[in-house]
Amino acid sequence: MGEMTAQEQQAWMQAAAPNEHHETFKLMVGTWNAVVKLWMDPAGEPQEATGQMVNSMVLGGRFIEHDYKGQSFGMEFLGKGFFGFDNTAGQYEGLWIDTTSTQMQAETGNYDPATKTFNMIGEVTCPSSGETIKKRSVIRIIDDNAHTMEMFFVGPDGSEFKSMEISYTRA
Repeated sequence: MGEMTAQEQQAWMQAAAPNEHHETFKLMVGTWNAVVKLWMDPAGEPQEATGQMVNSMVLGGRFIEHDYKGQSFGMEFLGKGFFGFDNTAGQYEGLWIDTTSTQMQAETGNYDPATKTFNMIGEVTCPSSGETIKKRSVIRIIDDNAHTMEMFFVGPDGSEFKSMEISYTRA
């Protein structure tokens, strides 16, 4: 590969620069107490769990790093993730890993400033069936001290159901 033109250098610099999109998720920075509701059966009562999420800005304000510790189904639950905005693709992106799986769950989406809501779309592979399941996550910023995350899966019949809801309050 030869030398970059000034125009190519400028494009790379713009792609790497934090901007107003990266400001939107700074509202989630901090230490948060989490109350988790999990629905194994959409018609049933949810299981409840608690934990704590620490969100830190990393790499010069380009990403949030998530570090979660809690309990789920009587066992320790650990999770890590990253959230950012890809200037080149023009979309928000999230990546999540945890102790319930060896999958890296990726999502992409957008932000609605009027409702302070991130709408993210992704897929997971069901461990028991091996099928790919579409999922949607909705992250709502309520105020400086609270936000929520809801996760929805699409069932075999194409209908969507809520599988998880997490309420975060600043610790």
